[in-house]
This record gives sequence, structure tokens and C-alpha cells, in this order.
Amino acid sequence: MLRLALYFPFIHVRDDAWLKMALYWPSICRLVPDGYPVRDSPTSQAFKDAGVLKDEIPGSLVHHASADLAKGLSENSHHLMTDFSLERARRDFDGRRFGDSGPEEPALGWIHRSKFPQRTLDILSDMGLATRGRGALHESLGSGDPDDWIGMHPALAGAYMSSLAKQVSDRLGLDPLTDQADLRCMTADRDVESALRLLSNSADVEQRTFREGSTSYVLMALKFVRLRNIDAIPIENDRQVPRKLIE
Repeated sequence: MLRLALYFPFIHVRDDAWLKMALYWPSICRLVPDGYPVRDSPTSQAFKDAGVLKDEIPGSLVHHASADLAKGLSENSHHLMTDFSLERARRDFDGRRFGDSGPEEPALGWIHRSKFPQRTLDILSDMGLATRGRGALHESLGSGDPDDWIGMHPALAGAYMSSLAKQVSDRLGLDPLTDQADLRCMTADRDVESALRLLSNSADVEQRTFREGSTSYVLMALKFVRLRNIDAIPIENDRQVPRKLIE
């Protein structure tokens, strides 16, 4: 029997065509903070209504990863503080954003507070690698309390969420999945220390952008044989289609 899957790094699935291909798995979980105002696409909503896309509150799932996350950050502190500080992210920003960065501080990758164990967040803040709060303008866009968001260098945000997804998946017996090509290889590592070591030891940091740098992580990629015209499958028009495709 196929295992269930865990979607990362975002709350909202970015690629509807990818989501249709993910029906190879019986269902797909995602980490959604309690009370978060989800705004799914019609396709994602159809999958959710059919019981294929499921929301899980981070809670204890995240806190169980605390020790490994803190250890990995501490042991890679020198490289991380040099290459992936908030100052570095702002200075090197080239206009490409990590997820829903919003109109304020678009140079940072933003992750919801509920996805950080407190010890890990304290270490990131003490190292100058994280900031809290996105501003009132972001709140007006319907993404919850601005203070619930943690800003980081986008490459570090991607590495962190990849490591967190792998640890949560290992604990629950899930397969970590992402529609972000730059992050698929990172789930090959069992712990955050390995992922952060790859991040901090990659070459040509000075010239690297988030996407360009991520190519150095390519140890393993999740590749799908993409069905022809899959975008044309009208899943959002038949809420039973997701379940029919996997039965």
C-alpha cells in the first residue's frame, strides 16, 4: 500500500497540474496553522472536498523535531551567519520571491511561527538569521496576524522547511512531496544538519541566487512522467474526480 504524502514548503499548493499528478498517493497532508485563513485554488479545494488534500496542525509534529533542528543550526552557525543573514538576503535580492513574500520585505522567505519549535526560533533570532512580523499591509491581504510570520533568507527558509518536512515525514511514515523543483533534492537528507551543511558549503556563494544555489543540492529529484494536457483535466468541476482517479 502506498504511504500518504506531506506537501511542503508552503501552505497553498502552487502548481495545480503537479497536484493532479500527486494522485499517485492516496492522500496529501499539509501543515496548516490552527485558524489560518486558507485561500485554495479551485483545484486544491476540489481535492480537499474529496478528502485527498488534508490539513494538519503543526503543533506537536514540529516540536518533536526541536533537538535535531537546534543541533544542525548550532553546528553550522558560522557559515549560516556569514552567507544567509537577513542583511545578505536584502542586499542580494534580485526580485524573485520565496512563496507569498508580500509587498513588505519581499527579499525574505516567510514561514508561519507555528512551524518553529521555540528553541529553534530562539537560536535563529540570536544568530541574526530570523526576524518576526510582516507589517500591517500584509495583514490586510488576509494572511493572519503579522506577528505570526518569521522572515529568513529565502535559501535558508527553503532548507529549513525541507528538513522539517523530512523529519515530520519520517516520524509519521509519510513521503515528503513538493511542487518546487529547487527543493525536491533536499528531502534526500535524513536531518537538518545534512541539509544545512550542503547549504553552507556550496560554492560561489557571492554570485548565487536562491534558485541558482539550489542546483548544487541535486542529489536526488522527484520526477513525474507528466500526462499530456493534464492541465485540461477539469477536476475543479467534478469534486468526485480526485477520488475516482485513485480508486
